[in-house]
Amino acid sequence: MNPSISRLHGVISFAGALLLSACGGDTDDLAATSPDPQTESSVSNPDMPCGGSPTCVNAGSVSLGHGEAFVQLHIDPERDDAITRWGNVLGDIIDCVDGGRNLNACVAASDSDDNCKAEFARLAATGGDNAAFDAVFLIEGGLCRPAEGQP
Repeated sequence: MNPSISRLHGVISFAGALLLSACGGDTDDLAATSPDPQTESSVSNPDMPCGGSPTCVNAGSVSLGHGEAFVQLHIDPERDDAITRWGNVLGDIIDCVDGGRNLNACVAASDSDDNCKAEFARLAATGGDNAAFDAVFLIEGGLCRPAEGQP
C-alpha cells in the first residue's frame, strides 16, 4: 500500500476516534439530556455529545484495551462543516486507492475543491504524489486541511 495512504488510514482512524470520543458521554446521558430543538437555543454545549446536537447518535464504543474503560463514540449524521467535508474527501480518496487506482487519479476524481486538485497536480509534478498529498491534504496549514473551528 502507498505509504501516504497507509499513514492516512491511521490519521483518519485516530482523528475519527479522537473527534468522536471528544463528544464523550453515554447513550443514556444523551437521551436524558439532549436539548429539545423546540425549546433550547442552538448554542453548542461542549459538555454534551456532539455539542448537544439533537441529531447526535451513539455509534458504539471502543475499548482502550487492557481492562481500561470504553470510550463512547457519537456521530452527528447531519453535521456539515469543514472537518466533516475534509474527512469525506480523504475517505473517498482512500477507497479509490484501495480499489487499485493511483493516488493522482484518485485526487483528480475526488470531490475536493478544484484549487486543491490543482495544487496537488502542481506539487506532484515536482515532488511526487506522496509528498504532494501530504503537503496539500495532511500537513497542518496545508491548502486543503481545514483549521479547527472552520465552518
